[in-house]
Amino acid sequence: MGISLPEGESIQALVPHVMGSFKDLGNENMPKTTITFSAKCKIFAVSGASCSECNYLLKLHNRKTQRREKRMGISRNCNKRYLTKEDVVLQLNQERKQRLNAEKREKNWKEKFLEESVQLEDGDHADLTTMLRTVPKENIPEELECLWEQQQKILTDRTQHKKIRNNLEKSNLSGKPRSLKIQGKNVTWQQFKDAFQWDQKSFSLPLHEKLTDQHFNLDPASKMRNHLAEDVLDDKMLFLMQKYQEDMMGQDKDGSHLDSTILLLSHTTKLVDLFNDKLAIKSNSDPRLIGLDQFYKFMSDWRNESLESNDQFVSSKLSFDLQSMCLGFRSMVAVKQAQFPSSVIKPALVNQDGVENHFCQVRSCNGQNNNPTYLKQESTQNLIRYGQTTISPKSNVGKACFV
Repeated sequence: MGISLPEGESIQALVPHVMGSFKDLGNENMPKTTITFSAKCKIFAVSGASCSECNYLLKLHNRKTQRREKRMGISRNCNKRYLTKEDVVLQLNQERKQRLNAEKREKNWKEKFLEESVQLEDGDHADLTTMLRTVPKENIPEELECLWEQQQKILTDRTQHKKIRNNLEKSNLSGKPRSLKIQGKNVTWQQFKDAFQWDQKSFSLPLHEKLTDQHFNLDPASKMRNHLAEDVLDDKMLFLMQKYQEDMMGQDKDGSHLDSTILLLSHTTKLVDLFNDKLAIKSNSDPRLIGLDQFYKFMSDWRNESLESNDQFVSSKLSFDLQSMCLGFRSMVAVKQAQFPSSVIKPALVNQDGVENHFCQVRSCNGQNNNPTYLKQESTQNLIRYGQTTISPKSNVGKACFV
């Protein structure tokens, strides 16, 4: 009968009740306990159980105890002005967890977006190439026919810099997927990383001030940036590699393994300088064109040297593109000088960056839409033509020179 509560706890119910002490006189070892009875206790009940009135009293007691415990806590929406040490630690852990989860979500969405962006860029390039190849010659104006043919050959000149860098990034001593070799010596991406780290650790003012970790730890977005590829192929990178080799030899170390890398950079430097030069070409004997011919000869010799193993040479697609670029640009200069003797050519203007940037802005307006409607494209095209400029800092090349 009745209900017993833990020692020191009092009944919380407001209904009439009676409290008393209970001790079993037949068992001296049993301690004295306090039992509470409802004022309406029925006295008679099943052995070892309480009556319904006492059970109701216990139910009211438990309900009121739970309400009081809830009131003692602080609502999660309350603006806490004074926190205990435990509350501060708990809140900091919760905020840290929320921040980490938000960063993970942002990283996942960013990687997904960048992966789709690379696929879209490749698709745009393929569409543009297909368009140039499939347009009937009778639809091309006579005065543009020669320029149209040459443009097909030099479609992606500055894009070749990224392709060369990407082939270098894949090169390693294990040969998976590629192990570039020139004159019997390896050219690996690790050599570029080692030179960069040496430059960062040895001087307070680096020899190549533009190089950062982003140049060597590439993600899908950085692989699309022209300037990141050009910075590791230009004359400053050549100078850095030469000084790195000199430092190794000064410490009685073997630096001969860098000979092939330096040889490659000596030719890519001419390529990068040519297609970033705004100085006009006025004749076929221009020294920059001679440097382009030397680069073409260097690639041909490298190809002949690596006939036994394709892994020791750049990809066949890049090899074909470089050949088309060199011969196409040379041919365009020759044709233009022959037919229009007073005209000039600015190498920095010979690229497709303007077209790529236009497509970048179209995608930024419409998103990834595989089935665009004419109405949507019409408004987007007019917006870009009249409301924006061809030079966009959000696009692939930023503020550069365009056709």
